[in-house]
Amino acid sequence: MSDEYKEFVSQRIRPESVEFEEIRPRLQPFDLIFWRSLSGIPATVATGERSAAIPERVADTLGDDVYFTHVGIVVTSELLTGRGLQPGRPYFYESHWKSIAPPPLAGTRARQLFDRKKYASGVVLRDLEQVLADTSKDVHAMWGRLICNPWVIAKSRDTMVGNHVATAQLASKFAAQFELYDGRLYNSSLIKLAATVSPIASALRSWMKRISMKQDETPMFCSEFVGTIYQEFGIYPSDISPEDLHPAAIAFPDLYNIDPPLPLIVSELYKLKAVSAP
Repeated sequence: MSDEYKEFVSQRIRPESVEFEEIRPRLQPFDLIFWRSLSGIPATVATGERSAAIPERVADTLGDDVYFTHVGIVVTSELLTGRGLQPGRPYFYESHWKSIAPPPLAGTRARQLFDRKKYASGVVLRDLEQVLADTSKDVHAMWGRLICNPWVIAKSRDTMVGNHVATAQLASKFAAQFELYDGRLYNSSLIKLAATVSPIASALRSWMKRISMKQDETPMFCSEFVGTIYQEFGIYPSDISPEDLHPAAIAFPDLYNIDPPLPLIVSELYKLKAVSAP
């Protein structure tokens, strides 16, 4: 790895960890929260990401900060109205791999399934601060700021013309997407998970799709879910395949050979300090 490229990557990761209260007012809808677990099944995702990275573009000096095991989207009451979200509190929109705490928010299909003990894993909306407080000590979180955030762009347009049309339209579209994916299952296929970082597994996944009599691709990995939402809102182009994404490729697309190439969408990443229960 060249010194110039190493510096380019490292500059996107802020060296100092920050308090959640410090970044709370700066969080915008559609921003990303990345996670890295150092143990258990999620840790295998980071191992796969490390092995799939372009060798000449990685170095031990970058450490584990460029590999992640989970990713989700920041949501606020401005973007998702009528769901009981508290103003000023950020929420975490994700496809989670296991049963969770805290439970999903009231008023969502995922919460209804959770209360009936029929929810195992999948798309869910939770209080971000509470999620951060409930994570174990071996889980590290980072905030990823988007370069071209559709919410920020819409607010700028509204400010220019003196109304709220652009943000209202964006919120309406997001509400429709929320209804579509609320409670959607997590994709538990190990082959499909491996396919995000392995060409061999990717070929096997394609073969399985061709011979399958059931073309139901509704279950989603966390990164696949993020990619799908991002396509709907123009953050990702329509020609990428969300099922080929993994969390590290979203944060550092230039470290991986993905066809078609992914655009760089995250400008900076901030390491978050541990959060106490709110």
